[in-house]
Amino acid sequence: SSINSLTLRYIKNQKFAPTPTSLPTNYIPPSHRVVYTKVQKVNWLVPVAIRRAAADEFALADPRGLGALTGAELRPMLVSKGVPMLGLAKIWALCDIVNTGKLNQEQYALALHLIDLHKKGTLPDVLPIELVPPTLRAATGTGTP
Repeated sequence: SSINSLTLRYIKNQKFAPTPTSLPTNYIPPSHRVVYTKVQKVNWLVPVAIRRAAADEFALADPRGLGALTGAELRPMLVSKGVPMLGLAKIWALCDIVNTGKLNQEQYALALHLIDLHKKGTLPDVLPIELVPPTLRAATGTGTP
């Protein structure tokens, strides 16, 4: 295949140009290559009962239908669960997977599940793939939903 002007511009300015999808792999720096691997589908371990409760609570807290709520908006509901603030801070950090400062309904369900785990003394330090909400797995590089 021939080298076109886009390819030359990319090679000349590797640090600044976006990675074109039409380049042969050997022209794309290894740090920019996407490696596709087959990922097994992993079930989400947040119990259905918690998901349903979270859906109801989240709907009440999100009357405008924004789809994501801030810590300030969710704080009253989370504090009412009886977990100390340090525990809630750790739970929030685990749930706010893409660091938006907000949680969607799935992340809120995860928070409720992690609150239960915290109360049992089994809160993980790192979120395992089985607990990553299905819609956020692709965003975290942990597989497809």
